Amino acid sequence: MSKSVSKNLGRIIDITGKVPGKSDILLQSAPDDQLLKLCVGKYLERAIRAEETLDIAAMQKILKARADKVKELSQYKFEPNQRVDDLIGTLMIARSISQSKGLKFVPAWQRAKQGENMKLFTGKESWDGFIYEHVPLGVEKPSMRVDTIPIELKSLMINPYKDKFDSLIELLQKKMPKFSKHFQGEGTICGVMILPYSTDTKNTSLSFDLKDATEIVNEHVSFAAIGCLLFLDVKNHDDGDTVISVKCHFVNKQPIFAENGNISNIALFEMTLAKFKRIPNP
Repeated sequence: MSKSVSKNLGRIIDITGKVPGKSDILLQSAPDDQLLKLCVGKYLERAIRAEETLDIAAMQKILKARADKVKELSQYKFEPNQRVDDLIGTLMIARSISQSKGLKFVPAWQRAKQGENMKLFTGKESWDGFIYEHVPLGVEKPSMRVDTIPIELKSLMINPYKDKFDSLIELLQKKMPKFSKHFQGEGTICGVMILPYSTDTKNTSLSFDLKDATEIVNEHVSFAAIGCLLFLDVKNHDDGDTVISVKCHFVNKQPIFAENGNISNIALFEMTLAKFKRIPNP
């Protein structure tokens, strides 16, 4: 997909995706991704403060909120299917690629009522996000060609009252076959959001084996697509601070193994979404 800028709001850009022979596709993007991050962080802070107990059900409700219904995000335009966790994943992927490549990539998403046109072009009515390489101000012109990369995101969300598992790797192994059909698009980025879950109430420490995860992801993500794992973390510190962060790991198709059997070419990118006092000072 290429794009032309139809309206530049400085921090937000409306995009008309020019698709030869088909109707245009309307997207929106956030070149000022710091503003987007702050808006998401403010929402997370408000939503978490409102919960008496931040259990699995409450956290999933917060993350699965419709982005177009979140007041902190009201300056943006989203389709009804856009969820907060999809937005977090797209933002994190854009920032991680920017860090790894030394370039600036911008998060983007579909605007409302684009399903039919998107399906004609991609075979899918809705994508969870897009990224594209940023063109600096002064260089960008109307109708300039900028290619977008579609993103498909899935989450290890569970039924907190029924699902049981011994480890996050076991949960990933269980869920990935269901995600597999969505992770076959050539030239796409396929991400899985890993949430800080444990069904073992006696063990408060969570661990995750990236070697096993690499094998699982590569089994179910097309060789022509990029697989990644996104780790959301919510930590309550002794000083009363709650810190919400997310890490991103791009899964290598041909990982390099060290002598001890561990993968030696692992890179984790991190972003802090919010930091606040769970109980405000009087």
